[in-house]
Amino acid sequence: MKTKTNWFEAVWAIEDFLILDSETTGLGRDAEILQLGIINKAGEVLFDKLIQPWATWEWPGAQRVHGITPEMVADCLPIFDHEELFDLLHGKTVLVYNAPYDSRVFRQSLSLSNCKWYPEPLWIDVMEPYATHWGAWSSRHQSYTWQSLTNACLQQNIEIKGAHSAVGDCQMTLALIKKLAGVGL
Repeated sequence: MKTKTNWFEAVWAIEDFLILDSETTGLGRDAEILQLGIINKAGEVLFDKLIQPWATWEWPGAQRVHGITPEMVADCLPIFDHEELFDLLHGKTVLVYNAPYDSRVFRQSLSLSNCKWYPEPLWIDVMEPYATHWGAWSSRHQSYTWQSLTNACLQQNIEIKGAHSAVGDCQMTLALIKKLAGVGL
């Protein structure tokens, strides 16, 4: 008898996906990327850079979360000067824990510097399918309650390592996908 494939098994079947995470100056419509991490399906780090924001000079609230200071990015390149990044993402499937946010901030960071980039990769969200998997229903929102990446990993007994660093969050996202796809068990 054939069993139904779950979302995580289907995603794992994608041959050469990437996982991306960013640390940013904030959450709003003016937020910019400060750190970007990208790993491949094997967990190899392909991109791990601090990024100089274009229009934001301080971010005390976000700094308390990820620890990235204005001084740390003062001599870094802005996002549009990382040509290897655009080559890396071109035509790829990119998995992100909260893809709507990271893809929006990615576009914002480019837009603030009047940089355009096409075609974009195929962004796939991991957070919403995980919320469905976890199954905590919110009557108020009439949907499953989103879980932070840290909570999702705790719920699945996955080690929390490097939280709130771009590559650390990529690695935790990969571990979550693998666990729920039944890979390596």
